[in-house]
Amino acid sequence: MSSKAELVQLRPTEITPEERARRVQVEAERRARQSTVEWMFWLPSLAQQHGIPEAKLKQMIEAQVRANEKKEREAKAERRKREQRIERERADARREQERQQRAQERADREAKKQPSASNATVTRNSRGCSSCQARSTSRR
Repeated sequence: MSSKAELVQLRPTEITPEERARRVQVEAERRARQSTVEWMFWLPSLAQQHGIPEAKLKQMIEAQVRANEKKEREAKAERRKREQRIERERADARREQERQQRAQERADREAKKQPSASNATVTRNSRGCSSCQARSTSRR
């Protein structure tokens, strides 16, 4: 290496208007997430840095703030709808389970009211005379 420090000269890159607009938009989006006091404090230096009027940058940031708030409201409404749907499904499932339980209890009560055929035979035979009881035991 030579004793002299060699410096490689890079030619300055020109920023295209599209790239400049993208950078300003990204900065506006970033500042829109900050508190109003903070982005208002930095507004003059940001406008100078990007070479645009303060009023224009302020409009861009305020528009982004409104868009962010709208997205947040929509997300909140969507969450609320989802929660209501889940709660409605739970209530429907609970009602269906209660309905099935009542139907089962009703069926059990009906089964207790109507004696079965085997119970009826035993009951009749146990009430009958001794000769009937003897015949019923011999059949078995």
